Amino acid sequence: MEWRLRIEAQAVAFTVDESGAYFLLVKKHNGWRIPKGGVEKGETFEETIKRELWEEVGFKPEDIVVLQKFNEYMYEDHRAQILRNPHVYLVYIRGKPKPRPDYEEISDAMWVPYRRALQMLRFREEKNTIRMARDLIGKLSQELLSRLEAK
Repeated sequence: MEWRLRIEAQAVAFTVDESGAYFLLVKKHNGWRIPKGGVEKGETFEETIKRELWEEVGFKPEDIVVLQKFNEYMYEDHRAQILRNPHVYLVYIRGKPKPRPDYEEISDAMWVPYRRALQMLRFREEKNTIRMARDLIGKLSQELLSRLEAK
Protein backbone atom coordinates (compact mmCIF):
# COMPACT_ATOMS: atom_id res chain seq x y z
CA MET A 1 0.00 0.00 0.00
CA GLU A 2 1.31 3.43 -0.94
CA TRP A 3 1.50 6.33 1.49
CA ARG A 4 -0.55 9.44 0.74
CA LEU A 5 -0.36 13.05 1.92
CA ARG A 6 -3.30 14.60 3.79
CA ILE A 7 -3.36 18.40 4.17
CA GLU A 8 -5.27 19.39 7.33
CA ALA A 9 -6.44 22.55 9.06
CA GLN A 10 -5.99 22.49 12.83
CA ALA A 11 -7.83 25.00 15.01
CA VAL A 12 -6.38 26.01 18.35
CA ALA A 13 -9.78 27.34 19.38
CA PHE A 14 -9.80 29.55 22.45
CA THR A 15 -12.06 31.91 24.31
CA VAL A 16 -11.47 34.28 27.19
CA ASP A 17 -13.62 35.14 30.18
CA GLU A 18 -13.03 36.86 33.52
CA SER A 19 -10.98 33.91 34.80
CA GLY A 20 -8.67 33.59 31.78
CA ALA A 21 -8.19 31.76 28.50
CA TYR A 22 -9.76 28.40 27.73
CA PHE A 23 -8.90 25.97 24.94
CA LEU A 24 -11.27 23.63 23.13
CA LEU A 25 -10.23 19.97 23.15
CA VAL A 26 -12.05 17.09 21.49
CA LYS A 27 -11.85 13.44 22.46
CA LYS A 28 -11.29 11.04 19.59
CA HIS A 29 -10.52 7.33 19.53
CA ASN A 30 -6.85 8.07 20.29
CA GLY A 31 -7.31 10.53 23.15
CA TRP A 32 -7.82 14.25 23.69
CA ARG A 33 -6.82 16.32 20.67
CA ILE A 34 -6.84 19.79 19.16
CA PRO A 35 -9.66 19.90 16.57
CA LYS A 36 -8.60 19.40 12.96
CA GLY A 37 -9.82 18.04 9.69
CA GLY A 38 -8.86 17.43 6.10
CA VAL A 39 -9.00 20.28 3.63
CA GLU A 40 -11.48 19.39 0.90
CA LYS A 41 -10.90 20.21 -2.76
CA GLY A 42 -11.54 23.91 -3.45
CA GLU A 43 -11.75 24.76 0.26
CA THR A 44 -9.58 27.32 2.07
CA PHE A 45 -8.03 26.61 5.47
CA GLU A 46 -10.47 29.09 7.06
CA GLU A 47 -13.44 27.32 5.45
CA THR A 48 -12.14 23.96 6.66
CA ILE A 49 -11.79 25.25 10.23
CA LYS A 50 -15.32 26.67 10.28
CA ARG A 51 -16.76 23.48 8.75
CA GLU A 52 -14.91 21.20 11.19
CA LEU A 53 -15.89 23.23 14.27
CA TRP A 54 -19.51 23.20 13.07
CA GLU A 55 -19.47 19.45 12.33
CA GLU A 56 -17.58 18.33 15.45
CA VAL A 57 -18.96 20.64 18.16
CA GLY A 58 -21.80 22.68 16.65
CA PHE A 59 -20.14 26.11 16.76
CA LYS A 60 -21.82 28.63 14.47
CA PRO A 61 -19.56 30.04 11.73
CA GLU A 62 -20.33 33.63 12.83
CA ASP A 63 -18.87 32.86 16.28
CA ILE A 64 -15.58 31.62 14.81
CA VAL A 65 -12.81 34.16 14.14
CA VAL A 66 -9.75 32.71 12.41
CA LEU A 67 -6.91 35.00 13.54
CA GLN A 68 -3.69 33.67 12.04
CA LYS A 69 -1.67 30.67 10.97
CA PHE A 70 1.19 30.12 13.41
CA ASN A 71 2.48 26.59 12.93
CA GLU A 72 2.72 23.69 10.53
CA TYR A 73 4.11 20.21 11.08
CA MET A 74 4.04 16.70 9.64
CA TYR A 75 3.64 13.29 11.16
CA GLU A 76 3.18 9.73 9.97
CA ASP A 77 -0.06 7.90 10.62
CA HIS A 78 1.34 4.37 10.23
CA ARG A 79 -1.99 2.65 10.79
CA ALA A 80 -3.58 4.39 7.79
CA GLN A 81 -0.30 4.96 5.86
CA ILE A 82 -0.96 8.68 5.68
CA LEU A 83 1.57 11.48 6.00
CA ARG A 84 -0.47 14.16 7.80
CA ASN A 85 0.34 17.86 7.39
CA PRO A 86 -1.65 20.06 9.81
CA HIS A 87 -1.60 23.82 9.17
CA VAL A 88 -2.29 25.30 12.60
CA TYR A 89 -4.42 28.41 13.15
CA LEU A 90 -5.20 30.48 16.22
CA VAL A 91 -9.01 30.71 16.34
CA TYR A 92 -11.07 32.90 18.66
CA ILE A 93 -14.54 31.64 19.60
CA ARG A 94 -17.04 34.31 20.66
CA GLY A 95 -19.07 33.83 23.81
CA LYS A 96 -17.68 30.48 25.02
CA PRO A 97 -20.49 28.38 23.51
CA LYS A 98 -21.12 24.96 25.01
CA PRO A 99 -19.65 22.27 22.75
CA ARG A 100 -22.24 19.85 21.36
CA PRO A 101 -20.19 16.83 20.25
CA ASP A 102 -21.12 14.98 17.08
CA TYR A 103 -20.74 11.49 18.48
CA GLU A 104 -20.00 10.01 15.05
CA GLU A 105 -16.69 11.93 14.91
CA ILE A 106 -15.78 12.54 18.55
CA SER A 107 -16.83 11.17 21.94
CA ASP A 108 -16.53 14.39 23.96
CA ALA A 109 -15.47 18.04 23.81
CA MET A 110 -14.76 20.63 26.47
CA TRP A 111 -13.22 24.00 27.28
CA VAL A 112 -10.16 23.65 29.50
CA PRO A 113 -7.57 26.06 30.92
CA TYR A 114 -4.02 25.94 29.59
CA ARG A 115 -2.44 23.70 32.27
CA ARG A 116 -5.29 21.20 32.03
CA ALA A 117 -4.95 21.15 28.22
CA LEU A 118 -1.26 20.25 28.57
CA GLN A 119 -2.16 17.38 30.91
CA MET A 120 -4.95 16.06 28.68
CA LEU A 121 -3.31 16.24 25.26
CA ARG A 122 -1.75 12.96 24.21
CA PHE A 123 0.74 13.98 21.53
CA ARG A 124 3.94 15.99 22.00
CA GLU A 125 3.43 18.12 18.89
CA GLU A 126 -0.04 19.17 20.06
CA LYS A 127 1.33 20.07 23.49
CA ASN A 128 3.97 22.23 21.80
CA THR A 129 1.25 23.82 19.65
CA ILE A 130 -0.80 24.75 22.75
CA ARG A 131 2.31 26.31 24.31
CA MET A 132 2.88 28.41 21.19
CA ALA A 133 -0.79 29.45 21.13
CA ARG A 134 -0.70 30.49 24.77
CA ASP A 135 2.27 32.76 24.04
CA LEU A 136 0.42 34.33 21.10
CA ILE A 137 -2.73 34.86 23.15
CA GLY A 138 -0.63 36.56 25.85
CA LYS A 139 0.45 39.12 23.24
CA LEU A 140 -3.11 39.95 22.17
CA SER A 141 -4.38 43.16 23.68
CA GLN A 142 -7.47 43.27 25.86
CA GLU A 143 -8.81 45.88 23.45
CA LEU A 144 -8.56 43.47 20.52
CA LEU A 145 -10.27 40.68 22.47
CA SER A 146 -13.08 43.05 23.41
CA ARG A 147 -13.53 44.05 19.75
CA LEU A 148 -13.61 40.40 18.66
CA GLU A 149 -16.28 39.61 21.24
CA ALA A 150 -18.41 42.63 20.27
CA LYS A 151 -18.65 41.87 16.54
